[in-house]
Amino acid sequence: MFFENLAALDRAVAAGKGGLVISGHLGNWEIIGALCARLGYPVSFVVTTQRNKLVEGWLNEQRAVCGIEIIQRKMRCAAY
Repeated sequence: MFFENLAALDRAVAAGKGGLVISGHLGNWEIIGALCARLGYPVSFVVTTQRNKLVEGWLNEQRAVCGIEIIQRKMRCAAY
């Protein structure tokens, strides 16, 4: 996997600022987060509840194993 400009992320983390990466459900966004966590970057996902609680539990377990912090989105937007 190839990342561009990790030096910018390294500078932000070193300065205590971090960074924000926003992604839609396109491509391998879960894998990108897991890889970033594996590289030592602190990673948090904002997630919503799933209809299937078994799937939700499995997803969150896999995320946690990779070192990803889970932030539950509690409010739904009026547009949904």
